[in-house]
Amino acid sequence: MAKPLNFILWKPEGAPDFSPGGATFTDGTTIELASAAASYVDENGLDLTQISFCLVLESEGNELASHTFQMEALGGATNLWLLANPKETNPNGSFTGVFIQALCDLPATQTSLTIKIGVIANGDTTWINEGNLVFDGSAGSTKYQELLPLFDDVSASRNEAVQATTQAYEQKREDEAKARHAANYFEVFFKSSHESQTTYVICKDLKSQSETIIEVQPNARVSKEFWRGSNHEILAYPQNVSKDHAHKVTTVNETQENQEILVR
Repeated sequence: MAKPLNFILWKPEGAPDFSPGGATFTDGTTIELASAAASYVDENGLDLTQISFCLVLESEGNELASHTFQMEALGGATNLWLLANPKETNPNGSFTGVFIQALCDLPATQTSLTIKIGVIANGDTTWINEGNLVFDGSAGSTKYQELLPLFDDVSASRNEAVQATTQAYEQKREDEAKARHAANYFEVFFKSSHESQTTYVICKDLKSQSETIIEVQPNARVSKEFWRGSNHEILAYPQNVSKDHAHKVTTVNETQENQEILVR
């Protein structure tokens, strides 16, 4: 005799609900089957490569859709799905759009459903699970219809989603790194007004007295970063003049962030 089938209802918004059966679900909900498939295979010493599984969706004794498939693994995070979203879950053999299509074809009202799971071995089918749900289609099935094209190539759909998530994560990391950097440093720009000679700019930290010299080509613009909270004396001298004769240009702190300083 088939054991009662339990369900995990993954709503489009909010946390998933565990249901022992009889629950009502609406458009866009994906449904993971908390089935006895893994334990049945273990208890009977079955080889996954030698058996198949069958999912059947019925309403009032009439079959709406069925799906026969094999699984490469079972248990843990690998379970059977009645309604799946390839963008959110790694596909397995149970992934199919036929049940979603069946729901899209139902009238816009509440429909009682029966879900059965069978194991096919040596040509014989053993029904190991059976459960009931109610689909409330009164608000339509737009979200389910949007999922259907993803089943043309479930692996490609999943890979595309993973890539998009990875890119979004990397962009977030990059943005966070830029924000941290901006919190620690400020930037100013040195612009040469000399048309033919290179200008050397001395940035002297007024606390440590350390110096940094940057080169600014004729008519060029060069950026320089400084620690926030620091104060630097800015001196400049052209290429044909000794550093000892550098002249003071200004003093820089973070109030000059992103400003341009003319040097010669």
